[in-house]
Amino acid sequence: MNPIRLLIALVGMTIAPAILTPVVAAQVQPTPIEERNSAAAYFEEGLTRINRGDYRGAIDAFTEAIEAQPNLASAYYNRAKAHTELGNDQRAIDDYTQAIEINPEHAPAYINRGNIRSALGDSEAAIEDFTQALRLDPRDPDAYYNRAIDRSNLGDLEAAIDDYTRTIELDPNYIPAYLNRGVVQGLRGKHQKAIADFTQILRLDPNYAEAYGNRGLAYVSVGNLDAAISDMEQAVELFEQQGRVEDVRRAREILRRLQN
Repeated sequence: MNPIRLLIALVGMTIAPAILTPVVAAQVQPTPIEERNSAAAYFEEGLTRINRGDYRGAIDAFTEAIEAQPNLASAYYNRAKAHTELGNDQRAIDDYTQAIEINPEHAPAYINRGNIRSALGDSEAAIEDFTQALRLDPRDPDAYYNRAIDRSNLGDLEAAIDDYTRTIELDPNYIPAYLNRGVVQGLRGKHQKAIADFTQILRLDPNYAEAYGNRGLAYVSVGNLDAAISDMEQAVELFEQQGRVEDVRRAREILRRLQN
């Protein structure tokens, strides 16, 4: 096995879902005024606590809001956020599901539930959630980006590239989409396209070390060893400046192999 290709995932393969956790306003439905006021008060307390990082306190407050007004989708949604921060993934999924049952057009709830399912390895369910979010909001670049990750995880590289491309069309400055599309293009043997994506990243951010590292590996694949060494040297320098010790070690190892 070619040792250089073996290491392609070690420099800059940073495919990570963009976790969307916006805090939304309470959607108070008509109820007796006492219950409505109580729910709103607990909801506001929950927001205050969540913004302070008091996630357990936030959960307690949102639970009180739900008890006062059981159809308050935003209380379930924000309680799910607090559960996520505490690592309570299944409870977060349950709360996002409840928010969706109350409000089937709650696109952020689909995205966040999809993110958790993706992190738990359930890519098929995650794709379903991101697809539903896109039906509700077809111009959300994060939903396309996250769906691309799971499509790639399932080996559907063509569909992943389509989603990364749509992400970039909606947000031309979305650097992780260029990075991941470039990596996937490399996996498909489309090394010139990969080089183009990594180069575009460097136009947007000249200090993006992963782009140098991955472009260097792509240059190896097209036989341009001098360019590969130059890029890997730049990656090492930037990783050092950023204090990323493990990435420095990996990039140096690749550079050593290229120079020998």
